Amino acid sequence: MTAKRRIAVIGLNTFGHALMHSLTEHGLDCLGLDSSRDVVQVMATEFPSVMEIDATYEDALIAAGVKEYDLAVVTLGTDIAASVLATLAVKNIGVPKVAAKARDNQHAEVLRRVGADIIIFPERDSADRLAQMMLFIGMQDVQAITHGFSLAKAPPLPEMVGVPLRQSVLRSRFSLNLVLIKHADGAKTVPDADYILKADDMLYLVGWDKSLGHYSNALSAKKGHGHS
Repeated sequence: MTAKRRIAVIGLNTFGHALMHSLTEHGLDCLGLDSSRDVVQVMATEFPSVMEIDATYEDALIAAGVKEYDLAVVTLGTDIAASVLATLAVKNIGVPKVAAKARDNQHAEVLRRVGADIIIFPERDSADRLAQMMLFIGMQDVQAITHGFSLAKAPPLPEMVGVPLRQSVLRSRFSLNLVLIKHADGAKTVPDADYILKADDMLYLVGWDKSLGHYSNALSAKKGHGHS
């Protein structure tokens, strides 16, 4: 069974609070962190995992267990120095993916330079849209077909490459349907059971969001092993 993705939200301001709600509603395991005791006390009445720490210190992040999380979201956009230091600290302790909220393009560039993988602009990225991004990391152009059921583009898992589609794990392990394959040359073909997948193929997958989330988790896990 695929483990549930774990996400740490650093900064429980209005955006961080909304993000915690959205992530929880999507079934993700969330840890909320803030340096304000008053904020933490209020948030603790809504969420089971909330801690008071200064996230600009690596030792504090490690003590809070953030090192074991799959992704951290730094929402300290108004305090530029703190957001940069927290982003750097989270990257330094080895969290695989870091998203950070930027106030403007200059701030965004600094965040990228210290290692942010995803830049958030609150005026463009709503908390719910960001939660969807967290659920489907590694996938592209996720489009809802109906509530809880979507179409997404994603690469094949390493164990699927070089194997005929009829032997792939898409249906048996993930309960996903493959509706189209886009090849490296841009050509698109309807799947054939005897087709042997290539690493640079792009798969158009349809399924329940929970199933797509499991596939996304598997993609992230494989990338993590590849960097170790």
